[in-house]
Amino acid sequence: MKLWYWSILCSLIIGSLLAEKMFVHDETHVSDMWQYIPGFHFIIGFLGCFVFLGSKFLGRRILQKRENYYDVD
Repeated sequence: MKLWYWSILCSLIIGSLLAEKMFVHDETHVSDMWQYIPGFHFIIGFLGCFVFLGSKFLGRRILQKRENYYDVD
């Protein structure tokens, strides 16, 4: 099949899963206040990805040394 067909199909599946997680949630088994917010865990996970990537960037800039750092001149 064509690539555009698979990309549309995958985006529809991902979109329907995200819509289900954000808008259809069961409020009978919530124990915390933030679980009443639709899509809260989705948003926290998405922001966590940015924190992870940011820490990777900062770690590379701060901790990684150049190749000849310990060589005696």
